[in-house]
Amino acid sequence: MAAYGTAHRLPGIDYAAQRTFFATFCVSNRQRSFEDTRLADIAKEVILGYRRREWYWLFAYSIMPDHIHMLVRLRERRRSLSRIIATIKAQIIYHARSNGLSIAFQWGYYDWVLRSNQDPREFAKYVVANPVRAKLVLSSADYPYCGVVDIWY
Repeated sequence: MAAYGTAHRLPGIDYAAQRTFFATFCVSNRQRSFEDTRLADIAKEVILGYRRREWYWLFAYSIMPDHIHMLVRLRERRRSLSRIIATIKAQIIYHARSNGLSIAFQWGYYDWVLRSNQDPREFAKYVVANPVRAKLVLSSADYPYCGVVDIWY
């Protein structure tokens, strides 16, 4: 078992390589913070903003009430997945505080490294269907906090 403060990551995997990752990170104590549309809007802008800055290709994302899913492909070796997730969390917190709001995230995140035999479209479908499975909307097209951004096929 890893000590507190160390990540549970696969040995031998380069988390800064140009590869595709499915990542999930949660709000502290699974509070439903993103039910506040002001916080959800902030999270969406941060996620899309770092995509516009070309930190990653954003295949799909979903901002759920208590967690965020992202399917990303890294663009540059100088930015690892952990740096990207930490930056996104920090920026959401910063912009929330700047707007008189509060949010905290659980330590760490969950990730899945897509293998060459895994179709990213299946992961993207899972990500954008999350609000439907959670019964937040009838169609993912009706949910303003999820989408497929960069098409890769």
